[in-house]
Amino acid sequence: MKKYIRLFMLFFLLTGCSSSPSWAFHFIKYNNVNYIVTENEVKSSDLGGKIGEITNFLEDEQDSVDMSSNYYPKGTEFFEIKGIDKKEAIAVKENEKIIKLEAEDY
Repeated sequence: MKKYIRLFMLFFLLTGCSSSPSWAFHFIKYNNVNYIVTENEVKSSDLGGKIGEITNFLEDEQDSVDMSSNYYPKGTEFFEIKGIDKKEAIAVKENEKIIKLEAEDY
């Protein structure tokens, strides 16, 4: 009987009991590209024009749609970075900082 209890406990621990999302990284999806949040800041003088805003906040792991994020709330605006192709990186204003997001597959 103890053997079965141990097996049950091991199974329970291995399968997990958490229901929270386990995203590999924070991102914004724009033009079917995932832009991964970095720790790099962008100078305000390098900030280009607005290119979009988050329309869908992803609360759980699902197929993300364009203009969605698993980190930034709905309504968050994102911008071009002067001198950098949008296919490579974009930026987000976060509190007093401007954060660079890099294309996942670039």
